[in-house]
Amino acid sequence: MQTTQKTREKLKHQQVYDQLVNIITTRHNVGDRLPSERDFAAELKVNVLTVRRAFRDLIAADFVTKRVGSGTYLNREITSNWRDHAVNLVIDISSNGAIQKLFQQYGASVAEKHQKKYRFIYTNAANAREFVRSCVQYQQPTIFCGTLPIYREFREDVAEAPELFVSAGACYSEQGIASVIGSDAVGIDMLMTYLQQSGHRRIALVCSRGKKNSAAANSILAMQKSAWMTRLENDYDPELYFAVDTFHYDGDQIIAAYEDGKKTLTQTDFSAVICATDELMYGFMAALRENGKKIPEDVSVVSIGNTNLSRFACPPVTGIDLNLEGHLDEAFKLLFCNLDNPEKMEMLRVIKPVLVERESVIQH
Repeated sequence: MQTTQKTREKLKHQQVYDQLVNIITTRHNVGDRLPSERDFAAELKVNVLTVRRAFRDLIAADFVTKRVGSGTYLNREITSNWRDHAVNLVIDISSNGAIQKLFQQYGASVAEKHQKKYRFIYTNAANAREFVRSCVQYQQPTIFCGTLPIYREFREDVAEAPELFVSAGACYSEQGIASVIGSDAVGIDMLMTYLQQSGHRRIALVCSRGKKNSAAANSILAMQKSAWMTRLENDYDPELYFAVDTFHYDGDQIIAAYEDGKKTLTQTDFSAVICATDELMYGFMAALRENGKKIPEDVSVVSIGNTNLSRFACPPVTGIDLNLEGHLDEAFKLLFCNLDNPEKMEMLRVIKPVLVERESVIQH
Protein backbone atom coordinates (compact mmCIF):
# COMPACT_ATOMS: atom_id res chain seq x y z
CA MET A 1 0.00 0.00 0.00
CA GLN A 2 1.33 3.41 -0.96
CA THR A 3 2.40 5.64 1.94
CA THR A 4 0.70 9.07 1.89
CA GLN A 5 2.57 12.36 2.32
CA LYS A 6 0.72 12.94 5.62
CA THR A 7 1.78 9.52 6.93
CA ARG A 8 5.40 10.11 5.90
CA GLU A 9 5.42 13.45 7.73
CA LYS A 10 3.96 11.81 10.84
CA LEU A 11 6.57 9.04 10.75
CA LYS A 12 9.39 11.57 10.31
CA HIS A 13 8.09 13.67 13.18
CA GLN A 14 7.85 10.60 15.44
CA GLN A 15 11.38 9.54 14.50
CA VAL A 16 12.78 12.99 15.28
CA TYR A 17 10.76 13.13 18.47
CA ASP A 18 12.10 9.75 19.65
CA GLN A 19 15.67 10.83 18.91
CA LEU A 20 15.15 14.13 20.71
CA VAL A 21 13.72 12.46 23.80
CA ASN A 22 16.59 9.94 23.83
CA ILE A 23 19.18 12.75 23.77
CA ILE A 24 17.42 14.68 26.53
CA THR A 25 16.91 11.70 28.86
CA THR A 26 20.44 10.30 28.46
CA ARG A 27 22.38 13.58 28.67
CA HIS A 28 20.33 15.84 30.91
CA ASN A 29 18.86 15.90 34.41
CA VAL A 30 15.73 17.63 35.70
CA GLY A 31 16.44 21.37 35.96
CA ASP A 32 19.09 21.42 33.22
CA ARG A 33 19.08 24.10 30.54
CA LEU A 34 18.71 22.35 27.18
CA PRO A 35 20.49 23.16 23.92
CA SER A 36 18.63 25.38 21.47
CA GLU A 37 16.28 24.05 18.81
CA ARG A 38 18.86 24.97 16.18
CA ASP A 39 21.56 22.99 17.99
CA PHE A 40 19.30 19.92 18.17
CA ALA A 41 18.33 20.35 14.50
CA ALA A 42 22.01 20.50 13.48
CA GLU A 43 22.83 17.37 15.49
CA LEU A 44 19.85 15.43 14.12
CA LYS A 45 20.39 16.81 10.59
CA VAL A 46 16.74 17.94 10.22
CA ASN A 47 14.86 21.18 9.70
CA VAL A 48 14.53 23.32 12.84
CA LEU A 49 10.75 23.42 12.33
CA THR A 50 10.60 19.64 12.78
CA VAL A 51 12.47 19.92 16.07
CA ARG A 52 10.20 22.80 17.11
CA ARG A 53 7.13 20.62 16.60
CA ALA A 54 8.63 17.90 18.79
CA PHE A 55 9.39 20.49 21.46
CA ARG A 56 5.77 21.68 21.35
CA ASP A 57 4.69 18.18 22.40
CA LEU A 58 7.11 18.23 25.33
CA ILE A 59 6.03 21.72 26.38
CA ALA A 60 2.31 20.83 26.19
CA ALA A 61 3.01 17.86 28.47
CA ASP A 62 4.89 20.10 30.94
CA PHE A 63 8.14 18.14 30.58
CA VAL A 64 9.94 21.13 29.10
CA THR A 65 9.55 24.80 30.03
CA LYS A 66 10.58 27.82 27.98
CA ARG A 67 11.70 30.84 29.98
CA VAL A 68 11.74 34.10 28.08
CA GLY A 69 15.26 35.45 27.79
CA SER A 70 16.74 32.45 29.57
CA GLY A 71 16.25 29.33 27.47
CA THR A 72 14.54 25.94 27.56
CA TYR A 73 14.71 23.72 30.65
CA LEU A 74 13.90 20.12 31.49
CA ASN A 75 11.04 20.53 33.94
CA ARG A 76 10.58 16.91 35.06
CA GLU A 77 11.34 13.33 34.05
CA ILE A 78 9.81 12.31 30.71
CA THR A 79 7.46 9.39 31.33
CA SER A 80 4.32 7.82 29.87
CA ASN A 81 3.10 6.18 33.09
CA TRP A 82 -0.14 7.91 34.15
CA ARG A 83 0.64 7.32 37.83
CA ASP A 84 3.65 9.64 37.51
CA HIS A 85 1.63 12.59 36.24
CA ALA A 86 -0.26 15.38 37.94
CA VAL A 87 -3.95 15.60 37.05
CA ASN A 88 -4.63 18.17 34.33
CA LEU A 89 -7.52 20.47 35.26
CA VAL A 90 -8.51 22.02 31.94
CA ILE A 91 -10.14 25.46 31.74
CA ASP A 92 -11.54 26.60 28.39
CA ILE A 93 -10.49 30.26 28.12
CA SER A 94 -12.93 30.84 25.27
CA SER A 95 -15.69 30.44 27.89
CA ASN A 96 -15.27 33.21 30.45
CA GLY A 97 -18.24 32.22 32.62
CA ALA A 98 -18.41 32.39 36.39
CA ILE A 99 -18.60 28.59 36.51
CA GLN A 100 -15.03 28.34 35.19
CA LYS A 101 -13.82 30.57 38.03
CA LEU A 102 -15.48 28.33 40.61
CA PHE A 103 -13.71 25.28 39.19
CA GLN A 104 -10.40 27.13 39.60
CA GLN A 105 -11.35 28.02 43.16
CA TYR A 106 -12.07 24.39 44.12
CA GLY A 107 -9.23 22.73 42.19
CA ALA A 108 -6.53 22.87 44.84
CA SER A 109 -8.66 21.72 47.79
CA VAL A 110 -10.22 18.80 45.90
CA ALA A 111 -6.85 17.62 44.55
CA GLU A 112 -5.40 17.83 48.05
CA LYS A 113 -8.33 15.82 49.40
CA HIS A 114 -7.50 13.04 46.95
CA GLN A 115 -3.77 13.43 47.62
CA LYS A 116 -3.10 14.09 43.95
CA LYS A 117 -0.84 16.61 42.31
CA TYR A 118 -2.58 18.86 39.80
CA ARG A 119 -1.93 21.62 37.29
CA PHE A 120 -4.32 24.00 35.56
CA ILE A 121 -4.24 23.98 31.78
CA TYR A 122 -5.84 26.84 29.87
CA THR A 123 -6.98 25.82 26.39
CA ASN A 124 -8.92 27.24 23.47
CA ALA A 125 -9.89 26.09 20.00
CA ALA A 126 -6.39 26.85 18.68
CA ASN A 127 -4.44 24.54 21.01
CA ALA A 128 -7.02 22.03 22.32
CA ARG A 129 -6.20 19.22 19.90
CA GLU A 130 -2.45 19.56 20.40
CA PHE A 131 -2.98 19.37 24.15
CA VAL A 132 -5.28 16.33 23.95
CA ARG A 133 -2.81 14.51 21.72
CA SER A 134 -0.12 15.23 24.28
CA CYS A 135 -2.33 13.77 27.03
CA VAL A 136 -2.79 10.57 25.02
CA GLN A 137 0.87 10.30 24.08
CA TYR A 138 2.09 10.64 27.68
CA GLN A 139 -0.95 9.03 29.38
CA GLN A 140 -1.85 12.12 31.41
CA PRO A 141 -5.02 11.98 33.57
CA THR A 142 -7.22 14.92 32.57
CA ILE A 143 -10.42 16.58 33.83
CA PHE A 144 -12.21 19.07 31.61
CA CYS A 145 -13.78 21.67 33.91
CA GLY A 146 -17.03 22.83 32.33
CA THR A 147 -17.07 23.50 28.60
CA LEU A 148 -14.77 22.02 25.96
CA PRO A 149 -13.37 24.04 23.05
CA ILE A 150 -14.69 22.53 19.79
CA TYR A 151 -14.82 18.92 20.99
CA ARG A 152 -15.48 17.48 17.53
CA GLU A 153 -11.96 18.52 16.50
CA PHE A 154 -10.25 16.09 18.86
CA ARG A 155 -12.76 13.35 19.66
CA GLU A 156 -10.78 10.85 17.55
CA ASP A 157 -7.73 11.56 19.70
CA VAL A 158 -9.72 11.06 22.92
CA ALA A 159 -11.00 7.73 21.55
CA GLU A 160 -7.42 6.36 21.56
CA ALA A 161 -7.37 6.42 25.39
CA PRO A 162 -10.81 7.46 26.74
CA GLU A 163 -9.98 6.32 30.27
CA LEU A 164 -7.65 9.34 30.59
CA PHE A 165 -10.46 11.89 30.35
CA VAL A 166 -13.41 13.03 32.46
CA SER A 167 -15.70 16.01 31.90
CA ALA A 168 -16.93 17.78 35.05
CA GLY A 169 -20.02 19.96 34.72
CA ALA A 170 -20.86 19.16 31.09
CA CYS A 171 -22.18 15.95 29.56
CA TYR A 172 -20.07 14.35 26.83
CA SER A 173 -20.70 10.72 27.76
CA GLU A 174 -22.51 10.03 24.48
CA GLN A 175 -19.42 11.32 22.64
CA GLY A 176 -17.05 9.02 24.52
CA ILE A 177 -15.89 11.14 27.47
CA ALA A 178 -16.89 10.00 30.94
CA SER A 179 -18.92 12.80 32.54
CA VAL A 180 -19.99 14.11 35.92
CA ILE A 181 -23.02 16.38 35.62
CA GLY A 182 -25.62 18.04 37.77
CA SER A 183 -29.20 16.99 37.19
CA ASP A 184 -30.69 19.91 35.27
CA ALA A 185 -34.09 18.25 35.39
CA VAL A 186 -33.93 17.98 39.18
CA GLY A 187 -32.71 21.59 39.46
CA ILE A 188 -35.51 22.97 37.28
CA ASP A 189 -38.04 20.84 39.16
CA MET A 190 -36.80 22.18 42.51
CA LEU A 191 -37.09 25.78 41.30
CA MET A 192 -40.54 25.21 39.80
CA THR A 193 -41.78 23.64 43.04
CA TYR A 194 -40.39 26.54 45.05
CA LEU A 195 -42.01 29.16 42.80
CA GLN A 196 -45.35 27.38 42.58
CA GLN A 197 -45.47 27.02 46.35
CA SER A 198 -44.89 30.79 46.45
CA GLY A 199 -48.05 31.26 44.40
CA HIS A 200 -46.56 31.75 40.92
CA ARG A 201 -48.26 30.24 37.88
CA ARG A 202 -46.92 32.09 34.84
CA ILE A 203 -43.27 31.16 35.16
CA ALA A 204 -40.88 32.00 32.30
CA LEU A 205 -37.67 30.15 31.39
CA VAL A 206 -34.57 31.88 29.96
CA CYS A 207 -32.00 29.63 28.26
CA SER A 208 -29.05 30.08 25.94
CA ARG A 209 -29.80 28.82 22.45
CA GLY A 210 -27.73 25.70 21.73
CA LYS A 211 -25.22 25.46 18.91
CA LYS A 212 -26.58 23.68 15.85
CA ASN A 213 -23.68 21.22 15.83
CA SER A 214 -23.48 20.69 19.60
CA ALA A 215 -25.39 17.55 20.58
CA ALA A 216 -24.42 17.95 24.25
CA ALA A 217 -25.59 21.59 24.48
CA ASN A 218 -28.85 20.86 22.70
CA SER A 219 -29.49 17.81 24.88
CA ILE A 220 -29.15 19.91 28.05
CA LEU A 221 -31.37 22.63 26.55
CA ALA A 222 -34.07 20.08 25.71
CA MET A 223 -33.84 18.58 29.21
CA GLN A 224 -34.27 21.98 30.86
CA LYS A 225 -37.20 22.92 28.66
CA SER A 226 -38.91 19.56 29.14
CA ALA A 227 -38.63 19.72 32.96
CA TRP A 228 -40.03 23.27 32.95
CA MET A 229 -42.94 22.40 30.62
CA THR A 230 -43.83 19.30 32.63
CA ARG A 231 -44.20 21.27 35.86
CA LEU A 232 -46.22 24.06 34.19
CA GLU A 233 -48.85 21.60 32.95
CA ASN A 234 -51.99 23.62 32.02
CA ASP A 235 -50.16 26.91 32.71
CA TYR A 236 -47.77 26.26 29.81
CA ASP A 237 -47.54 29.05 27.24
CA PRO A 238 -44.86 28.95 24.48
CA GLU A 239 -44.40 32.71 24.88
CA LEU A 240 -42.97 32.07 28.35
CA TYR A 241 -39.90 30.43 26.81
CA PHE A 242 -36.98 32.76 25.96
CA ALA A 243 -34.11 31.25 23.92
CA VAL A 244 -31.34 33.86 24.05
CA ASP A 245 -29.08 34.06 20.99
CA THR A 246 -25.69 34.33 22.72
CA PHE A 247 -23.72 33.61 19.54
CA HIS A 248 -24.91 36.85 18.00
CA TYR A 249 -23.08 38.58 20.90
CA ASP A 250 -19.80 36.59 20.71
CA GLY A 251 -20.91 34.23 23.49
CA ASP A 252 -21.48 36.99 26.07
CA GLN A 253 -24.54 35.72 27.93
CA ILE A 254 -25.02 38.88 30.02
CA ILE A 255 -25.19 41.19 27.00
CA ALA A 256 -27.28 38.70 25.00
CA ALA A 257 -29.87 38.31 27.78
CA TYR A 258 -30.02 42.07 28.26
CA GLU A 259 -30.42 42.95 24.59
CA ASP A 260 -32.81 40.09 23.72
CA GLY A 261 -34.72 40.68 26.93
CA LYS A 262 -35.37 44.33 26.16
CA LYS A 263 -36.94 43.34 22.83
CA THR A 264 -39.19 40.52 24.10
CA LEU A 265 -40.26 41.48 27.62
CA THR A 266 -42.99 43.85 26.42
CA GLN A 267 -44.68 40.97 24.59
CA THR A 268 -45.21 38.55 27.50
CA ASP A 269 -46.58 38.82 31.02
CA PHE A 270 -45.20 36.60 33.80
CA SER A 271 -44.69 36.79 37.56
CA ALA A 272 -41.50 34.74 37.87
CA VAL A 273 -38.57 33.68 35.71
CA ILE A 274 -36.00 30.88 35.87
CA CYS A 275 -32.62 31.70 34.30
CA ALA A 276 -30.49 28.76 33.16
CA THR A 277 -27.22 30.47 34.18
CA ASP A 278 -26.22 33.34 36.46
CA GLU A 279 -24.90 35.26 33.45
CA LEU A 280 -28.31 35.08 31.76
CA MET A 281 -29.92 36.08 35.06
CA TYR A 282 -27.75 39.17 35.45
CA GLY A 283 -28.49 40.44 31.94
CA PHE A 284 -32.19 39.58 32.14
CA MET A 285 -32.58 41.42 35.44
CA ALA A 286 -31.13 44.53 33.83
CA ALA A 287 -33.62 44.16 30.97
CA LEU A 288 -36.50 43.77 33.43
CA ARG A 289 -35.54 46.99 35.19
CA GLU A 290 -35.20 48.86 31.91
CA ASN A 291 -38.73 47.75 31.08
CA GLY A 292 -39.98 49.22 34.36
CA LYS A 293 -40.21 45.97 36.34
CA LYS A 294 -39.24 45.83 40.01
CA ILE A 295 -37.55 42.72 41.44
CA PRO A 296 -39.12 40.90 43.26
CA GLU A 297 -42.25 43.08 43.59
CA ASP A 298 -43.26 42.68 39.93
CA VAL A 299 -41.18 39.68 38.89
CA SER A 300 -39.49 37.06 41.08
CA VAL A 301 -36.15 35.84 39.70
CA VAL A 302 -34.33 32.55 40.30
CA SER A 303 -31.19 31.16 38.68
CA ILE A 304 -28.98 28.10 38.23
CA GLY A 305 -25.38 28.59 39.28
CA ASN A 306 -25.00 30.27 42.70
CA THR A 307 -21.91 32.23 41.61
CA ASN A 308 -20.89 35.71 42.76
CA LEU A 309 -23.29 37.13 40.18
CA SER A 310 -26.28 35.73 42.08
CA ARG A 311 -24.87 36.21 45.56
CA PHE A 312 -24.11 39.90 45.04
CA ALA A 313 -26.98 40.82 42.70
CA CYS A 314 -29.51 43.40 43.90
CA PRO A 315 -31.46 41.79 45.38
CA PRO A 316 -29.45 38.59 46.00
CA VAL A 317 -30.95 35.85 43.83
CA THR A 318 -32.51 32.57 44.94
CA GLY A 319 -31.19 29.67 42.93
CA ILE A 320 -29.71 26.24 42.51
CA ASP A 321 -26.17 25.59 43.68
CA LEU A 322 -24.75 23.08 41.19
CA ASN A 323 -22.27 21.87 43.83
CA LEU A 324 -19.25 22.22 41.54
CA GLU A 325 -16.91 21.18 44.33
CA GLY A 326 -18.90 17.94 44.44
CA HIS A 327 -18.62 17.68 40.65
CA LEU A 328 -14.84 17.96 40.82
CA ASP A 329 -14.60 15.56 43.76
CA GLU A 330 -16.64 12.95 41.86
CA ALA A 331 -14.62 13.60 38.70
CA PHE A 332 -11.41 12.62 40.52
CA LYS A 333 -13.07 9.42 41.74
CA LEU A 334 -14.44 8.56 38.30
CA LEU A 335 -11.14 9.33 36.56
CA PHE A 336 -9.08 6.97 38.69
CA CYS A 337 -11.81 4.33 38.70
CA ASN A 338 -11.66 4.26 34.89
CA LEU A 339 -7.86 4.35 34.81
CA ASP A 340 -7.78 1.28 37.03
CA ASN A 341 -10.51 -0.44 34.99
CA PRO A 342 -10.20 0.78 31.37
CA GLU A 343 -12.00 -2.28 30.04
CA LYS A 344 -15.09 -1.50 32.18
CA MET A 345 -15.34 2.26 31.97
CA GLU A 346 -18.14 4.06 33.80
CA MET A 347 -19.45 6.88 31.61
CA LEU A 348 -21.81 8.98 33.73
CA ARG A 349 -22.31 10.10 37.33
CA VAL A 350 -24.92 12.64 38.48
CA ILE A 351 -24.62 15.19 41.31
CA LYS A 352 -27.78 16.47 43.01
CA PRO A 353 -28.06 20.28 43.24
CA VAL A 354 -29.02 22.30 46.33
CA LEU A 355 -31.66 25.05 46.63
CA VAL A 356 -30.36 28.35 48.07
CA GLU A 357 -33.07 30.82 49.16
CA ARG A 358 -32.49 34.60 48.98
CA GLU A 359 -34.47 37.82 48.58
CA SER A 360 -35.39 37.68 44.87
CA VAL A 361 -38.67 35.75 45.36
CA ILE A 362 -41.85 36.85 47.13
CA GLN A 363 -45.30 35.35 47.58
CA HIS A 364 -47.48 36.12 44.61
